Amino acid sequence: HHSQLLELGLIAYFSLISSTLLLIPILLVLVRKQQVQPLLEQGKRFIEQRSSLILGLISVALALYLGWSGWSGLDGFTAIS
Repeated sequence: HHSQLLELGLIAYFSLISSTLLLIPILLVLVRKQQVQPLLEQGKRFIEQRSSLILGLISVALALYLGWSGWSGLDGFTAIS
């Protein structure tokens, strides 16, 4: 029972921290739009200029993860081991 309560507490803590981190940029824009707007535009340009590279890196990382996950899942098969 104690471990379930601890797990629920950790889930609530993680949810709170995640939500707070997602709200920070929105709150910054609401409070200091003139100062934050140029930074957001620079970030947008950076992502747009390197979108193919970013997509390629994400795709390779996902392929490596799925390949590793599939390969490690085959450990239970005696024909392959």
